Amino acid sequence: MTYFPELQECDYFKIEHGCRLVAIGWLEAGESFSTGSVEKNFFQKISGLLNDPWQPLATAGSHECSLCQFEGEIGNKNILVPFDGRIYVAPELILHYVNCHHYKPPAVFVEAVMNCPDSRNMEYKKKLLNNGGRDLIRSRR
Repeated sequence: MTYFPELQECDYFKIEHGCRLVAIGWLEAGESFSTGSVEKNFFQKISGLLNDPWQPLATAGSHECSLCQFEGEIGNKNILVPFDGRIYVAPELILHYVNCHHYKPPAVFVEAVMNCPDSRNMEYKKKLLNNGGRDLIRSRR
């Protein structure tokens, strides 16, 4: 997986017309990241969102956690969280990073997750549109 600094543009996905995604939780061994505790309700909410996430973007395969000493968790999905004029993108391994490596996402992302509707309903699609995701919706057609 490619490392992206927190809250910076994530250009891992090639999106026409320049829809900008903001990176959260793209961790890699050798790169520093914020640690600490998070509320259990945040962990449960993001877990629910990742249960069946809306996936408009193709990935280049799976990634194994490079922070684990031996056999790392593997992930291949991503979560898109629209909030306050931005669309945050995080790999599904964010759950593993929070649970096993005590990763603490930025407060704005925690707030975004807590305010994110289920990605399989119309309210979610409207939030995508209202936060600059028109090209994401178009790419999925």
